[in-house]
Amino acid sequence: MQILDQRTLDSANLNGCERLFVETWYGLTHVRSLDSFRARCLNARTIVREIHDELEIGRIKDEQLEALLHEAAFLLERDFVITSEFGATLKCLQSHFKKKTTDHNKRTLTIDIADAYQVLRKGYLPKLCEHLQSAVSADNADHVEQLTGSLVSDLIDRGWSLETLFGWHGHFLKQAHRGFSNNLSFMLKQLQQKKQPFRIVLRIAGSSKARQLDDHGMFSISETAPITPQGQKESSYCSTNPNLCFATCELESFYHDDAALTARNELESLLDLLQFEYEHSFVGVDEECMVERIGDARREFVRIKTQIPNPIESLQQGDFRSFVKRRNSLVENKRIDQSTKRLLLAAIRQYRFGRNSTSLNDKFINWWMGLEALCHAHGDIGNTVSRRTGHCILHGYLFRICRDLLISVKHYEVNWSIGFATEGDSEYLVGLSVGGLIKLLQSGQGQAFCDCLKGNLLLERHANRVRYWLTDAKACSLQLDGHLSRVQWHLHRLYRIRCCIVHGSPVRFKLTLAAANLEYYLKQTILLTMEALDSHDHVNGLDEVYERAQLSNNRILEALREKTADHQTIRNSVFSNLVSR
Repeated sequence: MQILDQRTLDSANLNGCERLFVETWYGLTHVRSLDSFRARCLNARTIVREIHDELEIGRIKDEQLEALLHEAAFLLERDFVITSEFGATLKCLQSHFKKKTTDHNKRTLTIDIADAYQVLRKGYLPKLCEHLQSAVSADNADHVEQLTGSLVSDLIDRGWSLETLFGWHGHFLKQAHRGFSNNLSFMLKQLQQKKQPFRIVLRIAGSSKARQLDDHGMFSISETAPITPQGQKESSYCSTNPNLCFATCELESFYHDDAALTARNELESLLDLLQFEYEHSFVGVDEECMVERIGDARREFVRIKTQIPNPIESLQQGDFRSFVKRRNSLVENKRIDQSTKRLLLAAIRQYRFGRNSTSLNDKFINWWMGLEALCHAHGDIGNTVSRRTGHCILHGYLFRICRDLLISVKHYEVNWSIGFATEGDSEYLVGLSVGGLIKLLQSGQGQAFCDCLKGNLLLERHANRVRYWLTDAKACSLQLDGHLSRVQWHLHRLYRIRCCIVHGSPVRFKLTLAAANLEYYLKQTILLTMEALDSHDHVNGLDEVYERAQLSNNRILEALREKTADHQTIRNSVFSNLVSR
């Protein structure tokens, strides 16, 4: 969980929900946020648009459409803007959520979804912004947190980049003298603006042949930059040599950074052609490019990086040696079948290919290929990957949430009392373990511990949610069951994206967040598979690993639903094992 510096927040003189908004915005848009705290790929408007598109195309299978409708019901019925402003639309759609998608009602569904899509396309964002301002004024923390998440998700879908949105939190900290309400109104007005025209100048390096071209699609190719440089940096950027040329285009976007990234992605098709039996040397595009907003001629240099918004866990040398040793041990182990070894190594290689790729399409398809291989998917690929990966991600989910909370409270530096030390089995905060944190939250000191986090309202609210899951077995089972459904719904979406890329169809989704989820799913599944094969001498293949993951999760859920379930049952679900003991 990404936490803002408390002294910086204090200096901005914000009240509770004003702080909560800034803290939530910061975490949602931070590129190193855990997926549980990062902006969602979907909100109520975008999932209606997705269903509308799928019905228009007409290729989605009935079972996939039913899953999509279940996901839509989950999102729409929990969305305050939908329930308060678009009640008639919601009621109309609810009539479809629990029905089987027979040919008879699919036509009615198509009509109702088309109407809902048009209504939300025009009205959802303005109403969302209105309710967010009202929620902050009314100090309604629940609505502030939910509406902020919906807003960020909506803006990303409309074309704003995560990096550009991230910068807005500083607006409330550096210009606090203008007042929070004024700053929020200004920001929301800017974020609802229409796209503006930009001119982007990119440099193609490494080819003497590329400068012989004229135009390519939206790009004009030239030996010299089509601008009059101003200042030393622009003059340096516009300098020429025989192995360099300039690709210039104009497009509409929201901001300089977003325009640069869009142009860079569009230029991929030219690189494809250049290196198809024409230019045999490596051709690259400089990371830095010049972007001019045509309306006011404001120029900026933008460094383009295809960042995948995920936490970075850099292994220390000792940990890396252990990882390599485990990998080599698995490869040399004769009891593990050859197919498992081959597919595991293929998944690790595809992970590297994805990391090294410069385009989101290439990253996505490499990571999906790794996951598809690892899940031993053949025949019904989408359902197999969704089921197996979903259970791998659910396994250890609560542990990862508790571990992240532990890291966050240590970073926050909670005032450590004798009561906390006794219940958490640790004299000092620095020595608190995940197990100790769970015992503390389950104890009579649990509420007092969460209350100590009030300086960061977002962290306090999250800690109370985790405490609720850890003290109520039914709530714990509902959280696990819901997480599994959401992951599997999303994996079906990722499979449809994979099909679009593989079959050369237009990709109708924003790939940044989708690729980030896919990278995380692949990495976690690789790590779980390696650990299971290495730690248990009688587990010899991939099928056994995934069958055990599903069996373990089902047993955990069954135990939590029992009337006799207690705190120990919940702790067992956090520290679950693939192999029965």
